[in-house]
Amino acid sequence: MRRMQNVDQHPKSGVYRVRVTYPPHLRGILKATGTTKSLGTKEAAKARKDAIPVLALLQRRISDAEAIHAGHATGQVASVSLTLDAGIDLVERWRDDYLRQVARVMTSWEETCGNYLAIGDSPQHDRALLAADPPLMVRLYYSGQPLPVDVLNRTLDRLLSEAGFILPGAHRLRCTLVEALRQAITTIRLREQQWREGDWSSRPPIERSPDRPADMAREAQPPKALPPQRTIHLSGLFDAWKEHAKPKSTTEQELAMSQLRKFLGEDNPLVHTVDYEHADAFYRMLKWLPGSMTKALRARPLVDVAADMEAGILKLERAAGATAAKKLQLLSSMFSFAVARGWAQANPFARVVGKRDAKPALKRRPMREDDLRTLFSAPVFAGCAGCSDWRRPGDVLLANARFWVPLLALVTGMRLEELGQLLVSDVSKVDGILCLHVTEEVLAEKPTGTGPKSVKTAPSVRRVPLHRIALDAGFEEYWQWAVSTGQAMLFPELPASGKRTKEMSRWFNRDLRSSLGLHDASRTFHSFRHLFKDRCRAAQLRRDLHDALTGHRDGSVGASYGDGLSLGDLKDGIDALTFPGFPGVPARVPAFVLLSDNGIVVGAVSRCGAA
Repeated sequence: MRRMQNVDQHPKSGVYRVRVTYPPHLRGILKATGTTKSLGTKEAAKARKDAIPVLALLQRRISDAEAIHAGHATGQVASVSLTLDAGIDLVERWRDDYLRQVARVMTSWEETCGNYLAIGDSPQHDRALLAADPPLMVRLYYSGQPLPVDVLNRTLDRLLSEAGFILPGAHRLRCTLVEALRQAITTIRLREQQWREGDWSSRPPIERSPDRPADMAREAQPPKALPPQRTIHLSGLFDAWKEHAKPKSTTEQELAMSQLRKFLGEDNPLVHTVDYEHADAFYRMLKWLPGSMTKALRARPLVDVAADMEAGILKLERAAGATAAKKLQLLSSMFSFAVARGWAQANPFARVVGKRDAKPALKRRPMREDDLRTLFSAPVFAGCAGCSDWRRPGDVLLANARFWVPLLALVTGMRLEELGQLLVSDVSKVDGILCLHVTEEVLAEKPTGTGPKSVKTAPSVRRVPLHRIALDAGFEEYWQWAVSTGQAMLFPELPASGKRTKEMSRWFNRDLRSSLGLHDASRTFHSFRHLFKDRCRAAQLRRDLHDALTGHRDGSVGASYGDGLSLGDLKDGIDALTFPGFPGVPARVPAFVLLSDNGIVVGAVSRCGAA
């Protein structure tokens, strides 16, 4: 694509976008440092065509801001590109678009439609004000009282801004357009009230667009019930959505849908019976659920648990706001899927907005020297009483996931799930170098105990040589034992389906760290990966080398040229790393025994001092 100024591709999605940074002296007038508009396409030719009107709109906005800035300097009212006819047309189009939205909302059995007034400085501020003062919506939208002038001015400014215009407060057009807006809102209120009372004689105006002749547009119709053949239960929706979306993991989606069904108090209700009031109340409940629930709490009605949390009867840490917001997003995507197929007339979750989080995100920090010393001196690494008695010192050397996964995470920087899904065939020796292969490739014959694999990003597919610490601990001998005994998975005790390391993560972050008195919430299993990057920097490895080891993307153009680093280069780099505080672990020798409990594999063990 011939380079177009201010147009580039998103580094992750590849979708073209327009990005404009406003001059510093205009930022106060435009109330932003810049703007980014997605062009919604990955095709260069289409992006080049679609960018022209967007750039023109932004240039018009900047030109008007320059005029206003010059007017401030001279004390004159600026002359802007907006005309009276264009302003009136914008207000009328806005009114007609909103009336069509009202009709759609009312056909989905929702009672409240008002969301068109700019009562705050931004849409986020609007929602915060309404959440803090719910009667405010009634006073502004449904009371029939005259609207405050500041609300009208903010609404007009937001409307004009979306069309690329800005209007000084003293400009002669403002009073006229504010009055036109007031009349448009009066019309909206009147029509909404008529339709709520069942009078659909004044239907919404015909939708017109440059690409769609008026005679092809459809008028909004009064509410209609869904025909019986278009009904579907929540379980059917979830199954159909999974087949369509094909997510790599459905654990979070299943939990969200399960909690919704429990909240509704029905085993499997019909999709179209879930309305906005249900969605809003469900979100209010989610905000009060604890971050971690015991088996006894999960057996109770979720509404009761949330009520006890809100009343202070249960004194547990609440789930982060991002958790509830993510569940809303997952459910919203499923219900949008249902609307597209005619199983529901509207998405009740589309208008429920959840705060991402009420507190700043907890930053993951690298393991410290004392952390490493405490962790790897524990019986689970140095010798314990048994697989189930891993807290007590003894002569049993674990050679299962609980031993190898943390140790390998330390010396390779690999992610937890990357380690958990390793096949025995993902370990190989090339030119005398033992290495791990992170891939999505599975065994063709798909033996029992294996399942699908996934990687986070394309650069995550990589080879990682083994550090001497892992070799000294006996990893090569463990691998050869796994090959000789016909194991398919490198760690056969981990589950073959879903997220393999879910229980492993809980064990490490809760049981192991708690038993050792390590309670810093910012240092979890993922802290090994942070530490690995720090040790790469301490060893002064080139960035492309340690990015290759950890599977991070190098965004430079040159990174895409050539075949990349050799396995020898990677091995030299990883052997240059040191881990201060690591106390060492006894070597595991090839006298491994695979243990099971009631037929369930619990992992391999060796004995201290075994020959």
